[in-house]
Amino acid sequence: MISEKDIMYVADLAKIKLDAAEVKKFTSDLNDIVEYAAMLKEVDVAGVEPMYSPNLDEGTPEREDVVGASLTQSEALAASKYIDRGHFRVPKIIEGQ
Repeated sequence: MISEKDIMYVADLAKIKLDAAEVKKFTSDLNDIVEYAAMLKEVDVAGVEPMYSPNLDEGTPEREDVVGASLTQSEALAASKYIDRGHFRVPKIIEGQ
C-alpha cells in the first residue's frame, strides 16, 4: 500500500507542493489504482494468446525519416536564463543526503 509519506516523498522529488487534503486524495487514488492492478493479476489468462499489437494484421505504421529544421545552439539557449559555457545549467540533485 502507498502511504502519505510515499506521496510526500515523490512530491518533494518532483518539487510539487501539496496540501494535506491533496496528499490524502492522491494516497487514496493511487491505492485504488494499486488495488485494481492486483485484481487484474487474479484474472485467469491460461490459454489466451498474447496480443502484441491491436493492429497486428496491419503491422506497425511507419513514416519516412526526414530531416527537418532544427534550432541552432544559440537559438535553443536563448530561451533560458540559466546558461553555463554554452550549455543549459540545471540544479544539482543528490538523493539520500
